[in-house]
Amino acid sequence: MRVENTVVYAYATPRNPIDEPVTPNDFIRFEGEYPIVALDNFALIESLFFGANTHRPFVCVFGQDSIKPAQLNNMSYFHDPLSKAFINVGSVGQPRDSNPDSCYVIYDSDKNTIQFRRVSYDIPAAITRFKQHPEINKQFWMRLEKGL
Repeated sequence: MRVENTVVYAYATPRNPIDEPVTPNDFIRFEGEYPIVALDNFALIESLFFGANTHRPFVCVFGQDSIKPAQLNNMSYFHDPLSKAFINVGSVGQPRDSNPDSCYVIYDSDKNTIQFRRVSYDIPAAITRFKQHPEINKQFWMRLEKGL
């Protein structure tokens, strides 16, 4: 985990930086309340958190439900530094949100903007390279074409 001022970066979550898979559904309120996993993680965020463990990009601002990048205007999010936001940046090599394109973010700390980017790549070539390494579980290349 890395902390820079009020921004935290980790592979998974602030609560478990190495191995806590969370999905957009973990940040949807039911009857006005977040699930415990969301509450626990928001309690550890001063302003902004970036993670990626589940390879499913989303933004959740405390007090709102999670949204996918495609729901954002121009796939861009302006962060109010006085609020708390949990950002899953997605995945460049193993996207799992039903979109096979790579997903990453550009964070501009001066403008407080997070721009999600999607980039297509040569999936058949990637699959061919995976198949050359039988020690890699085939599930990692079989799902590439569908982004699963």
